[in-house]
Amino acid sequence: MPNAYGSTLRFIAAALLAAALGGCATGNIWLTAPKADAGKVEPESSASSEQHRRIVMRLGLVTKPGLSDYVTAVGTKVAAASDCPSMVWNFALLDSPERRAFSTETGHVYINRGLIELLRSENDLAAVLAHEIAHNCTWDMRRGATYDEVAVLGNVAAIGAIQPWALLSVLYIPQVSLLPAGAAIGSHNRQYEVDADRHGAEYLRRAGYPPESMAEVMDVLRDVETYERDHAKRGGTHPRWMERVFTDHPSAARRKARLGGAESIRLPDDEGFLARLDGLEFGAVQRRGMPSGGARYFPQWDVTVAVPDDWVARFDEADLWLSRKDGKARMHIERKGAGVTDDLCDELAVFANNVFRLRGNSPSSGTATPLSDLQRSNEDGVKSCTGLEHRSSKSIFSKEAEVARVGIVAPDAMPGFRFLYREYGAKTDDPIFLSIARSIKSPGPTDARPTPPAVHVRKVREGDTFALLAKAARGIPNAEAQLRLLNQRYPSGELEVGQLVKTIE
Repeated sequence: MPNAYGSTLRFIAAALLAAALGGCATGNIWLTAPKADAGKVEPESSASSEQHRRIVMRLGLVTKPGLSDYVTAVGTKVAAASDCPSMVWNFALLDSPERRAFSTETGHVYINRGLIELLRSENDLAAVLAHEIAHNCTWDMRRGATYDEVAVLGNVAAIGAIQPWALLSVLYIPQVSLLPAGAAIGSHNRQYEVDADRHGAEYLRRAGYPPESMAEVMDVLRDVETYERDHAKRGGTHPRWMERVFTDHPSAARRKARLGGAESIRLPDDEGFLARLDGLEFGAVQRRGMPSGGARYFPQWDVTVAVPDDWVARFDEADLWLSRKDGKARMHIERKGAGVTDDLCDELAVFANNVFRLRGNSPSSGTATPLSDLQRSNEDGVKSCTGLEHRSSKSIFSKEAEVARVGIVAPDAMPGFRFLYREYGAKTDDPIFLSIARSIKSPGPTDARPTPPAVHVRKVREGDTFALLAKAARGIPNAEAQLRLLNQRYPSGELEVGQLVKTIE
């Protein structure tokens, strides 16, 4: 009887807690009205400045002349018609191929190069920025963060009420506490997106833009969703129902339907807007490396690297990552200035024990020991030193030793630089890593550098088709499909003579 009584109490406690969380998600606690202090101007905090710096450092800014200023001008116009015109607004066009826009709570609004390329008019751009401005003018972000914390903590409390011993699973497997919270958070954030659409449409109307532009942008996002669904390489095993439950954005079609009578409108091409996109880099070729005589050229360092056919490369922030396509091995390369000693093995010991650990590439709880198996070489104008790095990784379950090979190379043709690398998931005597690192070269001052593909705008000529245009798209995967996406003709539809078309060349 006592056990049944205790179980009943625990069930009631869990039910009350679930009801409280459900009320947070659907009741009037979370209002969608503008901020009460929307007109108050507060100085930007050091934390938000640091956050902005990190975003820019990671993704970079588009340097195409005039385009960033244009984005700022459109954003400023919409923000002046918002519910919080006195906020200090900052608009940035990020050099990222990801098709998205986002904002932070401090008035920073970001749109990626990959999204602005899909738009066809200033109305489209204004709609995207209006949506992000609306997030700032309501309590969406602050309420969302608070709700996330309440939901996660509430799930932990519910687990404890139902079966206290189950809290051990939260300690050892934290994801357990996040499963039900993730569903609640995703549902709640989806409502924020719809609210931002509605507020944003009103800001468009006040600023003199067609409010229906918000619905037209939904058509662009719908095509992106369809493209990603058709072409995504899914490596996970989560069923689709779980993706739908946990996603924090409703589908573009659902968002458009929630806008009510704001039907999308097909306006004539905005020639002035499209002209601003002409020449804008397309895709992620620079981050993956551009083909150059059997190697790949990375303009960030002005070097070529011989990347094996079964490997892929990605330039991330200031570092180069290479990985085998089967995911079983990868390496990290970091560029450093020349050291204070000519002995590369001495430099390697300092770098391996400090740089990699500080950058989080080694176990944070690990303890470094001196390098072993040092090997020096000087061939074909490239000096190098490699060694084995030993670390002990402790956990509540075991204490394991980790051994990884690290190395440093110094090309004679680049006297001011060293390239430090670390191997992951490889045999300690695997020579491919050293071969890749030693292949780093800088083109000569008169050598031609590859240029990335770019968006160009011209009028459709007789005989033009998407299949024909795709042949000129250098190194672009799914080129025909991406051209259709660029021109809002995905997954089907053909060009009309005299119409403006975005090409990739």
